[in-house]
Amino acid sequence: MFLSSADMSDPMYAYPAQPYPAQGYYQGPPVMAPPQYAAPPPKREPGFLEGW
Repeated sequence: MFLSSADMSDPMYAYPAQPYPAQGYYQGPPVMAPPQYAAPPPKREPGFLEGW
């Protein structure tokens, strides 16, 4: 990238040169919800192809 005489109000500089990470600065392991908050498994019913 070359430096030009354009000032910071130029539309080219509307966004920072170093954009923020999409997920923020948190670099730890992914946080999962406790098991009691998980969706219960759906009630399994025999499908049409399975007969009764």
